[in-house]
Amino acid sequence: MKKPFKEFRIDWTDNVCSKNQSPSAKKPLREYRIKFEKVPKGKKAVPDPDKLGIRSKLGGEPDWVQSPEIPECSDCKQPMTFIAQIDSMEHDEKHNPHAIDCLSRQQQYMFGDVGMIYVFMCFSCMTTKSVVQCG
Repeated sequence: MKKPFKEFRIDWTDNVCSKNQSPSAKKPLREYRIKFEKVPKGKKAVPDPDKLGIRSKLGGEPDWVQSPEIPECSDCKQPMTFIAQIDSMEHDEKHNPHAIDCLSRQQQYMFGDVGMIYVFMCFSCMTTKSVVQCG
């Protein structure tokens, strides 16, 4: 006996303002504490880039989800320095201590399809830029 077909629909407005809500009325995102830990020389902050949800880090080289996109400073036109990457930290996987069921509509830190936000800075001009890439 066939199971009845149940339509699957994704509500893309989960983490954006609805038509009835102004951007200033958006509630703040849930807070997380970040524990900084110096990475020993010869080791990597993200030893396994396939461990989605736990790839956030400061410094080093970006672990690009797609092709490299190092921005140039809008003032001095020089390539900017990589500062940090912020992972879609609520990705639903067993290895992830912050996992949230993707069908629960409770994820707030999911950037596209398990994407990443990369932060860059020009130390000469004190300019910052971010790049978002989706998985």
